[in-house]
Amino acid sequence: MPATEGLRVQRTFLFDMVHPADFHFFVGMISEVERRGDRSVVATRHNDVLVELADEAQIEHVVASTAGHRSRVREANELVTRVRRLRRLIRRHRVDLVLARNPAGPLAARLTGVPSIYDTDDGPAAGMLHWMSAVPATVITSPSAGAVNYGRKHVSYDGYKETASLRPEHFEPDPSLVEAVGVDPARPYSLIRLVAMASSHDHGEEGLDDDTLARVVEVLSLLGPVWISSERDLPREFADMRLSKIGSAFRHVLGGAQILVGDSQTTAAEAAILGVPSLRLSSWSGRLPYLAELERREMAHSFHPNERNAFLDRLRGLVARLPEERNSLEQRRSELLETTVDVTDWMVDYMYSLTDGSVMPKAEIGL
Repeated sequence: MPATEGLRVQRTFLFDMVHPADFHFFVGMISEVERRGDRSVVATRHNDVLVELADEAQIEHVVASTAGHRSRVREANELVTRVRRLRRLIRRHRVDLVLARNPAGPLAARLTGVPSIYDTDDGPAAGMLHWMSAVPATVITSPSAGAVNYGRKHVSYDGYKETASLRPEHFEPDPSLVEAVGVDPARPYSLIRLVAMASSHDHGEEGLDDDTLARVVEVLSLLGPVWISSERDLPREFADMRLSKIGSAFRHVLGGAQILVGDSQTTAAEAAILGVPSLRLSSWSGRLPYLAELERREMAHSFHPNERNAFLDRLRGLVARLPEERNSLEQRRSELLETTVDVTDWMVDYMYSLTDGSVMPKAEIGL
């Protein structure tokens, strides 16, 4: 009997993260890969709190690039640098499969002859970033929301990016972590989340402006304390409300909030999965299949910036009947969790089916 017969071959997976949402999507998969005795290679990026999240989770990682915000030239330079460094990691660690939600991973994998999975919930709405990721990828995965079809390489799952980490079996808000960042968890509070609109796909997009923010704070103050998590600069009048550098505690603060208002797509979806009523003002309104599906389920609500008055009217109504809104959302949340898969489990199973050859993807370049 040959010495290698019957021995299990260790597999190596590279997880390419460029955004905090990537960390939350992949972290459970990394744990499961390592529980099975296989290896995870993790590439991060200096961007917002991503490196901090990986460090807090004690995940060994390589910082492969620094975000090239608000400059097409810097973004292009970052992509070239990142692809080059990922190629080195793939070769050095003999990676079997690359997983990413951005172009660098699929491009580096294609250049080294390694299969890749590109996961997306934005799809073509992300513009050139989507096509730069989808074309070189071996497989494209996405939520089934919106019944989208990204071609012959596309595989969908009945779930959302956020359910990979926020299902009750994976996450429960911890009041002690909320208190640690200066928020009293025993006192009902509202949360505002603002993004910088600095990502490549956010160029030219609009969100919650300062004048509307002041009106929002005025309305939410009727409920109690208002806290703001913001990637952008804020007027001095909001300084005492700002939560700074809260890292992994953010989701615990979100889970304990009475209501969320803001312009972040990801946080609106997280709020829905956590059972927190939300209202969003963003030029992305109506353009993303997964959020359109959550809105169809009446688990999230959004308005375009040119609908500011309607947005404020909806906010006043939401505040006026908040207990009823929360009860209704909890029922819808329960229905969603019953009818969707554990995305972490689904993705891990698919990863291993690719590496053991039980599924045969169409690996050629194209869609």
